Amino acid sequence: MSRLLAGPLLAACALGLAWAAGASEPGAPPAECWSEPRDTYDRIPGSATERFEPKIDHVTHLIRDSHVTSPNGAYAYERIDHPRPGESGATRVELFVFVERPYLVRVVADDVFQVLDDHWVNGKLLYFRVALGRVAFVDILFDVERERIVHREEGSFGDLLFQQAKESCATPALRESCARRCYRLKGGPQERR
Repeated sequence: MSRLLAGPLLAACALGLAWAAGASEPGAPPAECWSEPRDTYDRIPGSATERFEPKIDHVTHLIRDSHVTSPNGAYAYERIDHPRPGESGATRVELFVFVERPYLVRVVADDVFQVLDDHWVNGKLLYFRVALGRVAFVDILFDVERERIVHREEGSFGDLLFQQAKESCATPALRESCARRCYRLKGGPQERR
């Protein structure tokens, strides 16, 4: 099993076990109640998402013409992916940010699956989602003026969990335990179908 999948898969299993054991903090509803896959935002101590930390430094080179300008027109960034096909599918992603200084701020996400999304949130905040494998991701908010991460949210893609929950609840042995009350926006509490 690749490094990119092992950590997040264990993290997803831990999520299920924590919920089953009656975790004291509220979190996402169980996947049995979902009508479709959804991302969840649960922090798992010691997981790959918790250990992931982008590197931030300064470099002196020119930003390319393919950059994305901030809404206020003052800043810009470009993203460069460096796939490593020989190394378990890992990728090195670099974001080069122009912030009206004699250098570019470089944010490096090394040994990741890929960056799925990157865009300006406003005139100075840059958002990017880093996939650490098929299961786990980290959402990052980077303040380009302060040159630091101001928020990060660890999460799991819900596709596999949703599929596994639906398949498990379809078996006779688990059907009854899956028949818990689920809550929906319309109609209040409803018995799981």
